[in-house]
Amino acid sequence: MSDLKENFDKYFEVISVNSDDLLEKIYRLRYHVYCEEGCIPGFETDNFQYGMEKDEDDQRSTHCLVRHRHTGVIAGSVRLVLPDPMNYEEPLPIERYNEIFLDPELIDMGNIPRQRSAEISRFILAKEFRSRRGERQKSYGSTELSIENNSEHGRRSFPHPILGLAIAITRMSLENDITHLFAVMEPALNRLLRRFLFDFNAIGPAVECHGTRQPYLALVKEGLDKLYHKRRDLWELLIEDKKTS
Repeated sequence: MSDLKENFDKYFEVISVNSDDLLEKIYRLRYHVYCEEGCIPGFETDNFQYGMEKDEDDQRSTHCLVRHRHTGVIAGSVRLVLPDPMNYEEPLPIERYNEIFLDPELIDMGNIPRQRSAEISRFILAKEFRSRRGERQKSYGSTELSIENNSEHGRRSFPHPILGLAIAITRMSLENDITHLFAVMEPALNRLLRRFLFDFNAIGPAVECHGTRQPYLALVKEGLDKLYHKRRDLWELLIEDKKTS
């Protein structure tokens, strides 16, 4: 077992969401982060009932959460919007945004294997696992590699919980035979993900859509192959978690 995996497993666990109770916890976390804390523009509390943020894509998604082992607190969650098994031609969310432009010179959606394409969405961390005190709050936090823990020992360094969300994305992709991963995200989040997952390539310009957002695509096998040669410890963490889950 690599030091990276041992250190991560000491503090966090990645859980596939397979119950209504866990799904409700995710919806409530999303509501706190998006609506109450206002981390994403356009998510007004009045537009959601019962303190839960959810939409029509949740029904065709698979979800994972990251839990802090010591406290049991949910540190973050992410979903993968899967192809519709009844209609593989059903557009992914990235294709439905009027503001998002997919550059035909960078991506030909007609040649994408629809049954093996999915979209990363609702990528969030809970407030206490995001930013340092005084930092501007974002739904995915800062680029720091540690979080503060107030204790008699002062600052204590933990693995970044986004590493858990990277494991979740890899797990869900492999379990569902996904080869093409789309995302609409801030360029800053893409830069952060490169430290924990693999490269997402821009397939269109950055635009204003719930803040500055840009469309991206990653090829799962190609990304994991590059990690195998460049960051074997990270590759082992992503792949071994899938094998033993």
